[in-house]
Amino acid sequence: MSYTPPPYAPQKKGTNPLVWVFVALGAFCCIAVIGFGAMATTVFRQVGGVMPCMMTMSIAQNALLEYEKEKGAFPAAATWQTDITEIYNREAKKITEEVKDVPGMGGMMSPQDISKELLCSTENPKTYLVYNSEIAGKKLADIAKPDQTILFFEAKEGGINAARPFEKLDPKDSPKMMGESRGWNVAYADGEVEFQNGKKSTKQRIEFNPGSRSSSSSGGSTPAPSGE
Repeated sequence: MSYTPPPYAPQKKGTNPLVWVFVALGAFCCIAVIGFGAMATTVFRQVGGVMPCMMTMSIAQNALLEYEKEKGAFPAAATWQTDITEIYNREAKKITEEVKDVPGMGGMMSPQDISKELLCSTENPKTYLVYNSEIAGKKLADIAKPDQTILFFEAKEGGINAARPFEKLDPKDSPKMMGESRGWNVAYADGEVEFQNGKKSTKQRIEFNPGSRSSSSSGGSTPAPSGE
């Protein structure tokens, strides 16, 4: 069985698009409770386990791009997580404020602590957010194909300031969604994130400044690129 994300809820003026992505996932969980009966707990846990990955990868990606804009280059591989802490916390605070009044979603949608290792999947097997060391110290303007260049990727090993060259992993080894391996999530230098869904993937741009650019998504299979 392949998991198909529910349609995104329409955005309210001034509300961060990221909030609606998570609200849509939360709605799926509620539908699962009604429609799947005994499967509801498992479905809720699996979908809920994806949320930290979407939340953390999106915030870290935006923080990293903002860091490059402010400093003129991406941070060093050995200290990237430490270097983006201030920006990450600022963006995380915005999200926390926007989701605090969403019924039943506040705890599930809480941003992860940047001072600790960043998890992508919280379910077994746990996975981690890893910085592509091949872009460390580079300027965004010097990257030829930002839409194919990985900033962050999901992996089985990680830790604080986890960084190494991007390496394509076997989708069969990825965490499961609805009983099937979902694939590995990645974030690109052009500001888009790609969340895997079995045989398909969804690429979307999530902005933290409402009104600056709209969130876009496209379904379909997308080949995983190598690092720049």
